[in-house]
Amino acid sequence: MYQFLAEGSEAKKKYDDLAIEWCLVSLEKATNKKDRIETYEFLVQMYRIEKTSHVYKLSERDHQENRLIGIRYKELQVEEALEYYSPLDLNVAIYYYYLAVNQRAASLKKEAMANFEKAIEIHLAQEKPRFDEIAYLYWEIGQIHEDQKDYTSAIDCKKKEIQYRMEDEKLRLPFRDFNRESFHRIKENHKELASLYIKLHKIQLACDCLSKAIQLYENSEYEDKNMKIRQITERIKTGTCSSYHDRF
Repeated sequence: MYQFLAEGSEAKKKYDDLAIEWCLVSLEKATNKKDRIETYEFLVQMYRIEKTSHVYKLSERDHQENRLIGIRYKELQVEEALEYYSPLDLNVAIYYYYLAVNQRAASLKKEAMANFEKAIEIHLAQEKPRFDEIAYLYWEIGQIHEDQKDYTSAIDCKKKEIQYRMEDEKLRLPFRDFNRESFHRIKENHKELASLYIKLHKIQLACDCLSKAIQLYENSEYEDKNMKIRQITERIKTGTCSSYHDRF
């Protein structure tokens, strides 16, 4: 019946509130860690999706308040996960990741970066790390630095992202599990790195990154590689790297 209730209706609001109340009562009685983790996840979703939905016509202040409540439940979920799993279990990394995503959405950028870093530490501690996952986490941190116009830190993260994407490709090649999309992403990473150098007015370093992108295109099977190479080469020759990003 719940799924057929109209979004934003008084009846649905009532059911949402009852569901939250039921979860809170359940947490008071539950001793099973796995059950508690799942209950916290339900609460997080209620506050992140339902309670902040535009259909409730909440003010931005109320939206933010609900986001923060959801984040608090996510933090409690992480605490439960640390007791249920080994601290270096990949499941814990996933919980840290989603906590960081929620914090970033609530403009808690410092806290978000710290939890992305914790997820990275867990991935690096694995016997066989997922380098593609680590690269993505550095992309997340880099985006926050870029939003804050901290381009030096964003460059450091972009370099780390490239490093781990390359590590991922090294693992794939011996098994012929070559990920063309990932390799294309590496070329794009060098162009993104150039864009960051441009923002710091380091044109030569930007052009060096573009030269690396050309080299990668030359060694690839990308169908439009000749066009890409011509465009990048023209930017380097004319010394107008500063406007190259708009062309890609």
